[in-house]
Amino acid sequence: MKRRELITLVGGFIIGLLIGMVLVGSSDSLRESLFGTAGSGTKTEDLAYYQVPLDTAQDWLLEKYPDQSDPIKASVSVLTRLPSVVNFNVDFQAAEEDIQLLLPYAYAALTGVDYAADLQPVKDDPTVACLGLDDDPYAGATLYLYVTLSKDRAGKLDLPNDWDKLDQPKGNVLYWKLLGCFPAPEPSK
Repeated sequence: MKRRELITLVGGFIIGLLIGMVLVGSSDSLRESLFGTAGSGTKTEDLAYYQVPLDTAQDWLLEKYPDQSDPIKASVSVLTRLPSVVNFNVDFQAAEEDIQLLLPYAYAALTGVDYAADLQPVKDDPTVACLGLDDDPYAGATLYLYVTLSKDRAGKLDLPNDWDKLDQPKGNVLYWKLLGCFPAPEPSK
């Protein structure tokens, strides 16, 4: 390649990068469509994130709903065996009912809403209760209750001290998977 062609190529690349940076920096909608909320920095500032081992979450739920101890214990028992099964996809489908039972209880306890079979999420509330799988091949697979809520609400709730407060959301962490959430995330448009 001739020197003149190389200089033109590098110059065009640099000019293209500068134009792209200006476009992404000047347009919130473009930045959000390219990077999601990670590019904006405004969506996660007022949120708190907690990761709770499932047995600790069970104790907390039993404290909140002592009259529902049998279904909660049964669901947690099924879910704690889930990471060690051989055919995860089949057993995960079978455990879907237990996930759908446990997460609304956690959400209701976090929001202070009375639990009902047809529990509806509070509108414009960032609170989400999820079941997450940390599938670390070295430490072994572990299920967690993964909670997102506003810092205001987290300060008002009497959350147990043994809940692990995270500095940032656990979105793109290696071996981390969300298995289910309540309320379910809105589908992307």
